[in-house]
Amino acid sequence: MRLLLTFTFLLVSSSLKAAGGFSHSVSMDPETRDSITVSSFMDNLPMVGFMPLHIVIDNRSTEDRQWALDPISMRMGGDWINASWTFPVKAGSKAEFDILVPLKASNFNYRWGAQFSWSGPGVDSPMMQLPQTSPNSATQKTPFLGLSDSLHAKHWGTIQASDSSLIATSLDLSQAPADWRAYIGLDQILMTAQEWLAFPSDKKQALKQALATGSDIAFICNNPEDASLIRQSFGRQDATNSWRVGASNVDLLIDKSDSSHRIQNLLRKTDGKASHLGDHRLSAFLDQAVTEISTAGPLVLIFIVLFGIIAGPVNLFVFAPSGRRHRLFITTPLISFIGAIILAAAIFIQDGTGGTGTRLLHIQVLPDQKQLVIQQEQASRTGLLIGSSFQPPPGTWIQPLPGQEFGRSNTSFTIDPSGTYTGGWFRSRTRQNQFVTSVRPSRAAIEFTPGPSPSIVSSIEVELDTLFLLDPQGQAWTATNVRPGERVTLTQAEPSAPRNWWDKQIADHKLSSTLNANTKAVTSQKAHFYATSPDPRSFPIETLPSIRWKTPLTLLSGPIVIK
Repeated sequence: MRLLLTFTFLLVSSSLKAAGGFSHSVSMDPETRDSITVSSFMDNLPMVGFMPLHIVIDNRSTEDRQWALDPISMRMGGDWINASWTFPVKAGSKAEFDILVPLKASNFNYRWGAQFSWSGPGVDSPMMQLPQTSPNSATQKTPFLGLSDSLHAKHWGTIQASDSSLIATSLDLSQAPADWRAYIGLDQILMTAQEWLAFPSDKKQALKQALATGSDIAFICNNPEDASLIRQSFGRQDATNSWRVGASNVDLLIDKSDSSHRIQNLLRKTDGKASHLGDHRLSAFLDQAVTEISTAGPLVLIFIVLFGIIAGPVNLFVFAPSGRRHRLFITTPLISFIGAIILAAAIFIQDGTGGTGTRLLHIQVLPDQKQLVIQQEQASRTGLLIGSSFQPPPGTWIQPLPGQEFGRSNTSFTIDPSGTYTGGWFRSRTRQNQFVTSVRPSRAAIEFTPGPSPSIVSSIEVELDTLFLLDPQGQAWTATNVRPGERVTLTQAEPSAPRNWWDKQIADHKLSSTLNANTKAVTSQKAHFYATSPDPRSFPIETLPSIRWKTPLTLLSGPIVIK
């Protein structure tokens, strides 16, 4: 009984949810004297995106050692992303690692557990359970909220008592990562003005990049002076308490009373990222551009029957008759090999090698951050794939999307310790859909020179065939054939022209789900431009190199630089 109680205590106490986020100590053999600790600035598992983990390993031995972390279960309902990591540590030294545990959105309204297993020298109790709580009344449409430790401790109990369907995590901002992908699972972030002003610049940069992808943020200010400092940090010269950054809302609450009720009124209530991605259905445009794989049902049935006859009775009674059964060790694998060759040849003859695909792009140009945020929805159909593994550019988020074929079978999407994507991301003779996001450094911008005949100069690397612009006063302007480095005089346009033209691009290409929501969210902002390019050049985010891609839509938007 004492042994059972001891084991139960260690299992419960090794993973903690406290004001300091999530903390876990791996149970190690005392003789090794090594230690492994895991922490996160979140204390609850997001429904999509990533769970960031900070790992510290102290190797006190006299030899170099390596530990590994592998998933036992990462199911969020349906298919899952299977990522694993290795951690080499030099003898007699301590090493720190930052990893992002990928999470796949699901079209189910429940979440299963996220369990991992540690392996390596001295690991005594390998299981690690990531923290996860969600109310029974919550669904995947419920936004996932992040409140700083101070706000969570003071207000969350009152807020949740008023609305039990809300899901949130406490955020230990002292442990916050400097990678935008760590914030992608948060639909709305709440912190005090003083916490933001004390936030390190590299982490502010990462959080602003996440805002461009649709994560809202709200700041609780004790006085107007704090609110003014927040506006300045976002480059605002006005006194507004609400504005947009890319596809996101930024809100200020100036409230000395620090009221839970007023904070609750700020909370995002619907349309979380998990809802858009989990409920995704392939747009009609991509559905027509990348047709479903046709299955030759009768031919497949004939092949299966013939293969079964040859591998069974013919193999048993003709190729390896009684007295020569040992031939089965040769004939069985040979028949299987020939069958595989015939099947591969049939796929090659019908569909060829590699595949074809179509991708739709929205590029947000952020000159103040010297960054590009690229969001890309893509669909592809494959023939015979000689290889299906690939390595995306660093800092990329790829989310598998359900298509018309969703639900036929569970698929494991694998990311190995080297960062190579394998498994179900691309399979032979299959149609697959993904939503891909990346942030890149760039000096691209649209420089606007005001005056009676305003003009612009583009430093974006591609030609813009059509451009609309709203100046700081909200007056609409337009231009065509805007080439990099050339000054172009603008023509005045109707006030509604930019919005109508942008909406037409969305409607003509039948954008759906996340890409639709984010492109619509950026419209009608003063001191912003909206454009299309006929040639995306290097903008698309590359995945499987054997796919021959077409890019019929490249949308660009962002704030202008006023000269």
